[in-house]
Amino acid sequence: MKPRCTASTSLTLQLRATIGHHLGDPTPDLVAHCSLDEHTEDHHFAAFDVLDQSPTLWIRWHDTEATLTELPDCPYRGPRPDPEACALFASHPGPHAWSLQLPSRAREGSVSL
Repeated sequence: MKPRCTASTSLTLQLRATIGHHLGDPTPDLVAHCSLDEHTEDHHFAAFDVLDQSPTLWIRWHDTEATLTELPDCPYRGPRPDPEACALFASHPGPHAWSLQLPSRAREGSVSL
């Protein structure tokens, strides 16, 4: 298994307000944790809206600038006998979610409240 990225970012007031609108909370205190494998370049991604619908709403950031973007789900399923759907987006870099270790802190690589 590959280690999961440990990058995280605090969200701006404007982005928190947009997300708060979806959650019904005007100013949620949110931190986004990257869902991808360890990487040092390019953008980080954290799933926000995963309510069994595609495309999923993702928080994307590089350094401290974060935006919301809709991305279609990765269509791949894990190895048999009990195939697990990849929890990442289509054409994501690196391995599928089932091949990633969860970090020591309890999170799924998504937004934490």
